Amino acid sequence: MSDSRQDELKPLTCGPLYRDLDLSNHGINDIHANVSMTLLDVLSTLPLIQPSALPEALDKVVSQVSFDQNVKVQVFELTIRAMGALLSTYQYLDRLPIDPKAQAAFIGVKGKVDMKRHKERILDMALDLGKRMLPAFDTPTGIPYARVNLRHGVEKGESQETCETAAIFV
Repeated sequence: MSDSRQDELKPLTCGPLYRDLDLSNHGINDIHANVSMTLLDVLSTLPLIQPSALPEALDKVVSQVSFDQNVKVQVFELTIRAMGALLSTYQYLDRLPIDPKAQAAFIGVKGKVDMKRHKERILDMALDLGKRMLPAFDTPTGIPYARVNLRHGVEKGESQETCETAAIFV
């Protein structure tokens, strides 16, 4: 996955929204981790609004999304959006019937779908993301830094700005 991967869609045009080349533009770059954020975001909602789209979305997430990105992102955003989506999806998959035909019936499609096969990969992805964000929590107070580089951890000279809201998840 390249660093130009779109993370979100513009709401009116559905065109891609990319990271800004100006790294100080936190308003855009804080949430764009090159991890298909919109796709991750929707994982926990699809079973409610478009269950038949879930198998394809899961296939894309497990085959195309990687948190091994050299980008600095906001801890809070990745915690609530990516980590939350992965853990919610894992719980959803865990509750599905084992039989692929029963899974298809559960989400209201004909035939067979084996979504449960992605359960362990989704959990592995959540663990990987958590490990990548963990350096942000290595502070004297335990309140995490606001931003962390997903590949390199907290960068030298990082702002002392904190992410107090993310500390509630500790």
